[in-house]
Amino acid sequence: MLSAEAVKIMSQLKELKAFSKSVFKHSVTYVSPKNLISNKLKVKDGNLEIQGEKIPLQHNFYVVGFGKAVLEMARSTEAILGSHLRTGILSIPDGTIESEPPQKSPLNVYQGAANNLPDSKSEKTSKLIAELIAPLGADDVLLVLISGGGSALLPYPIPPVTLEDKKLITEQLAKKGANIFELNAVRKHLSMLKGGKLARLAYPSRVVSLILSDVINDRLDIIASGPTVANDNPPSDAMEILKKYSLLENAPPSVIEVLKNKFSKDSSDLFKHTSNFIIGSNRIALNAGCDLVKQSGDQCYIMSCCIEGLVSDVATALAQLSTLICKILARTISTQIFIQETDKLKKTLCIDDVAMKQFTKSVTTSSLDKIVLMFGGETTVAVTGGGKGGRNQELALRFSSAIDQISLQEPVNRLFNVVLLSCGTDGIDGPTDAAGAIGYIGQTEIAKENNLSVEKFISENDSYNFYSTLNQGEDLVKVGHTGTNVMDMMIMVVQSK
Repeated sequence: MLSAEAVKIMSQLKELKAFSKSVFKHSVTYVSPKNLISNKLKVKDGNLEIQGEKIPLQHNFYVVGFGKAVLEMARSTEAILGSHLRTGILSIPDGTIESEPPQKSPLNVYQGAANNLPDSKSEKTSKLIAELIAPLGADDVLLVLISGGGSALLPYPIPPVTLEDKKLITEQLAKKGANIFELNAVRKHLSMLKGGKLARLAYPSRVVSLILSDVINDRLDIIASGPTVANDNPPSDAMEILKKYSLLENAPPSVIEVLKNKFSKDSSDLFKHTSNFIIGSNRIALNAGCDLVKQSGDQCYIMSCCIEGLVSDVATALAQLSTLICKILARTISTQIFIQETDKLKKTLCIDDVAMKQFTKSVTTSSLDKIVLMFGGETTVAVTGGGKGGRNQELALRFSSAIDQISLQEPVNRLFNVVLLSCGTDGIDGPTDAAGAIGYIGQTEIAKENNLSVEKFISENDSYNFYSTLNQGEDLVKVGHTGTNVMDMMIMVVQSK
């Protein structure tokens, strides 16, 4: 039978897990397409107002969209514009909708790009989009809706490059370890619409892009390969990337032919008709979560929205940071040592200097019961096993393993409950029905009591089956498809027992 103290601690832990889940759900709801569009688009005095810009409503609006979240973005836009919306074409992932949109809707919706891979269906939709926008004139307004997955949903290769040619070179680059910047530098030069070409095709109509960012630092030229942003990378850059990864000699001849075409850098005049607005991002979601925390009177700090790198490295760094927080709250280390040690973690966790200074001042000068730190970004997993899981579930599990190992040498950790929620804002973590999971101090001990080997589950990349078994799945976070995607969120809560 558990002691009264043990029951109290378990109750606190359960409350913290429920608390972190509620903060995550609130953050995701805030960046739902419907809420973002209704917050950013306003009709007033015969104008459509978008973040300070006013566009006259004259029954001259057209909509195109591509991405995982654009269906809800478009439906909300349609509701706001009413009869001023003439027509629109949307390219959305296969399986997004099971029924056709209302018959009276001017939006034409097409599905494709199964498993986030460009296919003949998304290519056909891309050509329809091009056909719609090419005839637009100076009195027309084109709203471009973009979200995560947009690149796979807008494939329109420049002839003689075929879709298979483009997919082949992209897959080869990815296997060689090319990053997203390198991939896009090549893809943009092989596309009829990416790299600013969609905006150029729509000239001289007014082009307004509403973007839900799913990339680190919200780079407009990276999101969906920048269809409404000037391309500053010449084809020679793409050729150098192919050369770097020893793919130049074996690349499809059509790819080399297109990359040898003459390149003229886009003048700024070509994009005077274009405005790009990021209406949703990881930072916006984190801000919403922190605002909710502060309403309850607790301290909350956004430490980073640019975490990337291996899950194993990030999990260890987060465990080390939480231990330092426990130490400084318990006053077992000095402020100077706290600063020195946290400095070592800044690179791995992409910690914002201003946020760290504010947090350090608060944690070293105040008596705090509960602290919430929020992080964002997108990690990667080095797959070595055949298990089932996703980067967020593995991050939570590796965090639990790391902090429990540290706690063997640092008993001060036992004075606190430390919880880490790690979830994908799209609601789907890897090939599972979970958005992520929650790790915490003592989780591995509970696992051992239930004859579960944490080390084995980690080595097999089998975090989903671990969390499904432990506590009857209580530590999994399941919210279903959210209809949005602004990368991942990590919520760390430290509370004195």
